[in-house]
Amino acid sequence: VAVCAANIFRSRRRVVRCSLILLTLALLSYVSIYLLLSEAESDTLLYGHYRSDHSHYTGVPENVVDPIIMWWTPFTKQAGHSKACGSRRCFFTEDRVFFNHTNLQAVIFYGSELEIGDLPLPRKNNHDWALLHEESPKNNFVFCMPNILPWFNHTATFRRSSDLPLTLQYLNDIADLTSKEFFVETASKETVKTNLSLVAYVQSDCNTPIERDAFVFELMKYISVDSYGKCIHNKDLPKELASAMEAMDNKHFWHLLANYKFHIAIENYACEDYITEKLWRPLIVGSVPIYFGSPSVVDWLPNNVDSAILVDNYSGPEDLAKAIKKIDGNSQLYESFLGHKIHQRISNKALLNAMKKRRWGMNDAKKPSFVEEFECLVCSRVWKRLESPKSVNFVANASHYSCDPPHSMLKKQSRGFWR
Repeated sequence: VAVCAANIFRSRRRVVRCSLILLTLALLSYVSIYLLLSEAESDTLLYGHYRSDHSHYTGVPENVVDPIIMWWTPFTKQAGHSKACGSRRCFFTEDRVFFNHTNLQAVIFYGSELEIGDLPLPRKNNHDWALLHEESPKNNFVFCMPNILPWFNHTATFRRSSDLPLTLQYLNDIADLTSKEFFVETASKETVKTNLSLVAYVQSDCNTPIERDAFVFELMKYISVDSYGKCIHNKDLPKELASAMEAMDNKHFWHLLANYKFHIAIENYACEDYITEKLWRPLIVGSVPIYFGSPSVVDWLPNNVDSAILVDNYSGPEDLAKAIKKIDGNSQLYESFLGHKIHQRISNKALLNAMKKRRWGMNDAKKPSFVEEFECLVCSRVWKRLESPKSVNFVANASHYSCDPPHSMLKKQSRGFWR
């Protein structure tokens, strides 16, 4: 009995000792966080009205009579201005001094900068929340957490079901897909094979949840790939092009890529409708994309399934390499993927209609940006609510953004990188 009692006593002492250690560590962590926050600039307050990176309104807030729409996360660098949206006007600002203004009707968040610890709380009943987020969950995984999307009343994301779909944000003009500005004939591509590999790869983000580089590295065991970016770099750019990142929008670089018969186009995350320049660049220069990303990408390709080699159709890198070699060895088969260039034909009516209806543009002085378009969407909806509050209730849902947990392209198994 005495031995048992002694053991129990020692066990309790260990528990107490461990508890004290954990408590000490917790206190040290709290103090460290407090000191870090204290060192921040004095006008940056958690849940406060000011942030040093916001623009500050120099006018008199009390004189603003239009419905106020405030960017909670600094994005537009607009301290405050009234803007017409159709027949209505709203006042847009990113100065948090307007948070308690009686005319504040909506708060817009830029998803990449949203922090759960910095929200405009307590939320008032007459405050709409709007979300602009064109990036994948790799940029900010919080939007994949359950029950986050219904916080918002208005959305602009890459999903076609959002209030302002940004699915085609990286496609400037439908005419770019049929233009032959960069196009190289198949016969000419064959002549440069001695100096170039069959496939081009250009990436500088080497840490992706889907393990993009691991897949490409495995593919390189079966087929030649020229990698110009930081990731799996094995080929230098011409001297006139300083770096892959700087060359991305350089026409000389695009002319170089046009000489490749195939181009690896793998997104950093596989989400419905998440389609970036990784797909559009090879389509525009006239190279066949080897694509992995949006499961519904066929809905947006110029000639649907006849415009890209889809990684998901193959069992793995070796099987994919065999298919690429087969297509490479048959000019007629290869050119069947290039109908948008060779015949300058786009058969995808959904793509054509979406681009025709799009009222905003990219780098187009004649059209508003999607940011300006979203501001006006929020403005018009605010006015609808003000004029008929009982009949209008906008609430987002998971279809406006959510993505499945990422999985390795090699292992084909679910593995959330935030878990």
